[in-house]
This record gives sequence, C-alpha cells and structure tokens, in this order.
Amino acid sequence: MAPTLVFNRNATAPTPQPVPGPEAEATAATRTTLEATGSAPVTVGGHSLRLAIGSPGGPAIINHVARTLVAVLDEGVALQQAIDAPNLGSRNGPTELEADTAAVALAGPLAARAHRIMITPMTSGIHGIMRTCTTLGDSCILESGTDPRREGLARGR
Repeated sequence: MAPTLVFNRNATAPTPQPVPGPEAEATAATRTTLEATGSAPVTVGGHSLRLAIGSPGGPAIINHVARTLVAVLDEGVALQQAIDAPNLGSRNGPTELEADTAAVALAGPLAARAHRIMITPMTSGIHGIMRTCTTLGDSCILESGTDPRREGLARGR
C-alpha cells in the first residue's frame, strides 16, 4: 500500500509589527500572515504511522521537510542520510544553497538558468522517526534521525 502524506497546519500567527498598538494585528491589503509548521506524519493505508518528521525555523521549514520526505520516500535514502544532505530551495526569491556543502556546486548551472543564487548557512534542525516493518508486519524497528548542524543531538540504540 502506498504511503499517505498528511500535512498538519496548526495555527496562524499574526505578522509581528515593529510598533505596538491597535493596528499591529489589523487586517489590511498589504499585510499577510505566514506561518510554516513543519510536522509531517506519513501513514500507510491511512492508519499505520510510518514516518514523522519536523523542523523548527520559520518559512524554510517547508523546503527542509519536503527535501527529506522526497529523499526517504521516493529515493529510498536512510532517514539520517536524508537529514544530513545539503539544504537548498527557494521561497519565491533567490535560490538558497547551503554554504560549505555539495549544494554549492549547483550555483553555476542554476545561475545559467537565470536563478538568483544566495549561498548561506542553513541549519534546518530537522528531526524524525521512521517505523520500518517486515513484509508481514510481524517485526518492526524504529529509526531516528537528527540534524547534526544543530547544537546537539540525541542518539540511542
């Protein structure tokens, strides 16, 4: 059975305003609300949890979570290896490539296709846990992954 991806959207926070007052949270044509929540549970058959990943960090969360999901679900990459991979993406602006990683090699080819490039440190903080079972489902293991670019990580056996 194919995995089902479920994105949970929590709440919507107002855009912070530099000056407190009654207009701080007022609705207006030029104001937008943006919140990216990065938890992504993946189920099999709509009921059996296969993978749950998430990341702190604002709008870039979407790129980090999507990149990791594609690597694990579509390409069959191990969870930790997918999390360790270089971060890259675009949020309707320049294409951001993680500094000091293999992603920087994409700068030339992307620029040749008219991408504006920004090379920057990108600490995603992504973390996840994946449940893998035998074909019959009688034996399962849990595999975890944490972003080594963050302040610390939890590992166990």
